[in-house]
Amino acid sequence: MSVSPIALENITNITPLGNLNPPAHTFPTSHMYFNLPTRQGAPGEGPMGDGRVVPQFPIVSPGKIILKSVFVSDLTSTRSGKPVSYTEYKPTFAVCGGIQIEFGHTGPLSDRINAAIKTAPPRNCQEYSTGPDTVRGCNYELNLQLDAGEPIGFNSGRAFGFDFGAYDSSAPQQKFVQPERYGFEGRYNVCPLDLFEPNARAKFYSYLGQLVSQTKIQLRTIEPLCGTPMQDVAGTAQGNWFVNPKEPNPEDNNLALVYDNIDPTKPVLSVGISVKGLASNTYSFTRKSSGAINREFSAIKPDGQIYCFEQLVKGQFASQPVDAITILVALTNAETLRLEARQASPCNASALTFSANAATFYR
Repeated sequence: MSVSPIALENITNITPLGNLNPPAHTFPTSHMYFNLPTRQGAPGEGPMGDGRVVPQFPIVSPGKIILKSVFVSDLTSTRSGKPVSYTEYKPTFAVCGGIQIEFGHTGPLSDRINAAIKTAPPRNCQEYSTGPDTVRGCNYELNLQLDAGEPIGFNSGRAFGFDFGAYDSSAPQQKFVQPERYGFEGRYNVCPLDLFEPNARAKFYSYLGQLVSQTKIQLRTIEPLCGTPMQDVAGTAQGNWFVNPKEPNPEDNNLALVYDNIDPTKPVLSVGISVKGLASNTYSFTRKSSGAINREFSAIKPDGQIYCFEQLVKGQFASQPVDAITILVALTNAETLRLEARQASPCNASALTFSANAATFYR
């Protein structure tokens, strides 16, 4: 591919793969974000009613590709405290071979695509909830040939930007401990930017990082620069954990002990909604290479030891110290992890025991 899906002068930065935003994205994401210059207005302002105002810009086809389908979602969000209903679109494109790409948080779409949706029957309709959002949607198969630069539509203005994911069914599966627990996007994700010709790819890579001011990006400097969604290390605490041992469950309920997608030396506990006394958020700390306190995740094994995390920092962007909470973690076996939040700080290495409030997670 050769054309940026959005004019680069309209974006602020590109968030690498592996972003964390629990509870909806408790696991590292298999897509990246093209972020836009968001303005925080007054309460009640903006399409979500939460004061957030995101401009809408044109989105175009990045190459000569086929628009395979569009998932049309009718959403109701309570993000602002009041229900707000709207429609978003998730188009999926065939690039070549087993490669496909997807855009998220788009809409409205072009007249050509809208006309095709109206004549296609709805398929695979579903309803689910994640975070403050309830989603009802159906997929529409289109198979439209698009030229490079052809209009697709706009970003929806309902998120900080729009999602961009790429997946290659001909590539080896990601090496999760239990790959069958993940969908196609999780098992076969690849870096979308690497599908572009060299000049376009180099420009994209110069935006890979986190916006720290209106004009400054904290770039990711550790390879792979595009990010790492799959971080499981078998037989250790590192990676993704499910609240149910076998059955599928919403990502909101789960847990990840992984590393930050901007600074992959920074360990992060990404906590969903299943831990008593601990709000869903990201919790980072300064790791240690020995002992039972703030130990790196890959060193935590089913060895009978309870490990403790202290001096936590909450949140990925507006980070806040959490002085009154410690987190206990232990592996009871290679595929079972216990975790508990305690209203105490610092860790007391001589009194590391679980109570009935401990949550159990599974690979």
